[in-house]
Amino acid sequence: MKHRLPALLCALFFFSGFSPADDEDKKDKDEKSFADVVKNCDLKDGLFNLYQDRDDGTVYLAVTNEQLDSEYIHFAYVLDGVPSLGLFRGNFLWEQVLTVRRHFDRIEFVAQNTGFYFDPKNAISKAAEANISPAVLASQEIVATTEDKTTHLIKADDLFLKEFFAQVKRATKDDDKKDRLVLGDLSEDRTRFRELRNYPENSLLRVDYVYENARPKEWGEDDVTDARYITIAVQHALIAMPENDYLPRIEDPRVGYFTTKNTDLTSARSANYRDLVHRWHLKKKNPDAEKSDPVEPITWWIENTTPEELRETIKKGVEAWNPAFESAGFTNAVVCKVQPDDADWDAGDIRYNLLRWTSSPDPPFGGYGPSFVNPRTGQIIGADIMLEYVFLTNRIRLRELLQKTEGAAPFVKPPAGYEDRFPFNLRNRQRGMQFCEASGFLHENTVAAQAILAVGGASEIEMEELIEEALIDLILHEVGHTLGLNHNFLASTLHSPDQIHDKKVTGKLGVISSVMDYTPANISRDRDKQGHYFSVVPGPYDHWAIRFGYTETTPETESEVIGNILAESTKPEHAFGNDADDMRSAGRGIDPRIMTNDLTSDPIGHAIDSMERVRETMDGLAEKFPAKGDTWHELRNAFTSLMRTYDRSAQTLTRYVGGVQIDRSVVGQNGAAPAPFQPIPAAEQKRAAEALEKFVFAPDAFSFIPADLIARLQLQRRGFEHFDLDANEDPKIHSAVASIQSSALNHLLHKNTLQRMVDSDLYGNDYEL
Repeated sequence: MKHRLPALLCALFFFSGFSPADDEDKKDKDEKSFADVVKNCDLKDGLFNLYQDRDDGTVYLAVTNEQLDSEYIHFAYVLDGVPSLGLFRGNFLWEQVLTVRRHFDRIEFVAQNTGFYFDPKNAISKAAEANISPAVLASQEIVATTEDKTTHLIKADDLFLKEFFAQVKRATKDDDKKDRLVLGDLSEDRTRFRELRNYPENSLLRVDYVYENARPKEWGEDDVTDARYITIAVQHALIAMPENDYLPRIEDPRVGYFTTKNTDLTSARSANYRDLVHRWHLKKKNPDAEKSDPVEPITWWIENTTPEELRETIKKGVEAWNPAFESAGFTNAVVCKVQPDDADWDAGDIRYNLLRWTSSPDPPFGGYGPSFVNPRTGQIIGADIMLEYVFLTNRIRLRELLQKTEGAAPFVKPPAGYEDRFPFNLRNRQRGMQFCEASGFLHENTVAAQAILAVGGASEIEMEELIEEALIDLILHEVGHTLGLNHNFLASTLHSPDQIHDKKVTGKLGVISSVMDYTPANISRDRDKQGHYFSVVPGPYDHWAIRFGYTETTPETESEVIGNILAESTKPEHAFGNDADDMRSAGRGIDPRIMTNDLTSDPIGHAIDSMERVRETMDGLAEKFPAKGDTWHELRNAFTSLMRTYDRSAQTLTRYVGGVQIDRSVVGQNGAAPAPFQPIPAAEQKRAAEALEKFVFAPDAFSFIPADLIARLQLQRRGFEHFDLDANEDPKIHSAVASIQSSALNHLLHKNTLQRMVDSDLYGNDYEL
């Protein structure tokens, strides 16, 4: 019997037509060779070779043995999207460090946590991976391997046609879906590769993510063709980790740079921060020279979509940064060129930094200047600046001031949909909240300035000068962001009310100490003594900040050289305060000098002067707007922008009541204040409160609005859009006034303001609640 079972098995194999050799044959047929898989594919060779099947479009990605266990930077940004969803052209999503590794028959892409530092000289660094969780973003089965076993092929479809590498669709609470546009589910059938591009140092994969929603509750604005099928185009870039002698620079609270958060877990300091400053890798061609051209300048290209009449002005604004770099020892550090019409590259090519111009149906901004970095070091790798044509028009993006009753100040929040992205956006987790509304403020301030100048009898030349200077100011601001600089809302106090209209002064130093502030147009009451409307050169703070960020050092000289530069932070022209400190929203911040839309070393006096100028302008407004044969729409825009100016001036005044100046100098620094918190003098608080009584809360505070002007505030009719205006189209002047008054009260009566007035009594505040 012991031989009977094998015999039976053999018989079964015989009658079934199966033998052990057949199993090997079947395996060979199922496992295609590398050459067989790619023989019907077009090759895009580069950092990671890409193969796309000519018949069904399937994309494969090749990984070599040399690429295994190596780090790469993954960077994703929006090629085109829907602004109301916070996804718009040029919107940088995030960058992250990925390690490519093999696990048996699979290739894994693992996101590394770059937020912590361990000094390699400290023994605790041997436990650097303890309780720090990397993320396996994707694990893909190897489809084929070359005969020499050096290259492995995986399907790229499963990596990039899903949201493994970048979460495009934001998380939404179920109760948050009412009456707002949302993305549906990612469509497997419609989502596809738009284009593949490959270069030696980076691989680009452009994907159209299509989201299906069979029964949308909200159909969106006119830029949404069909809310059931919304396409968000995203570019994924896999970038070789830079190998150079770049020396990271560590952030200091006295100067404002964007940073990547980094915590030193081997430091014994109470604030063990080691945040990495974002800056370009500039090196002198001649290291021994006091000033030298860089080995590789920061080169900007003006995209060929830019109107030709604007190109020279834009170039002027970009290259105006060069004198600031001379402060750091570099000549010709910034170069600006125009993209040729026959260029063989486009704006999606991350090797080129572009100033891009668009005219969107629902523009999310007038200008936007992001950059992307190496998270390991803070080195800026690339940047774009997005500019919207709306900035140069008389259209204002928000027309609802006359309809608003809740008193919310304009432009105090990020663009629509942006705030909803903070919970998951990796860039925001690493960098902190970042958004820029400089273009929005600047645009509305320019429209208001045009109204003031027109009523004042300004010439066409003066009007053109206003627009040109506003555009240069915008370019300077957005380029500043791409150089690494964040906002400085303390810059507007540089000049006295007299100096600010002296072109000899402002032509050299700027209207403010930094172009990274948001300021109103600088309009003189004496037309014969009109200075610059806006800054056309970087200010003294900008020169100092660039010197901090870009002065070349060695590991041995870094501490001393940078320490000497930072010691100058107590100079008045180097004063700094950014979004973390500003007071543009009720109850936020404590220092009234760190405020948007203020100007001069006497912000209270400037706010009063601004409100008086608005009052004077109202009388002649209907005579200048609109032109004969036009509708009243332009008059409505001019009126709305002037009322915004009045509103913002009132907000400036409220911040001085209960305000406290802050000083971020280090202990023992020359020129530092006796203590970091200094209450605003009681006389200044009282001055601001009395101005508010006169200009905002007095019974006749708004009697300057002519009755015949109110009767002309009509928006141009368009179809049935008046349904959006609270069911009727009449100008709701009392609502507009209530909005301004409640904006002021929101801050004056905010619990933070009231508590600060009581608390600051203990350390010097003489102005009682």
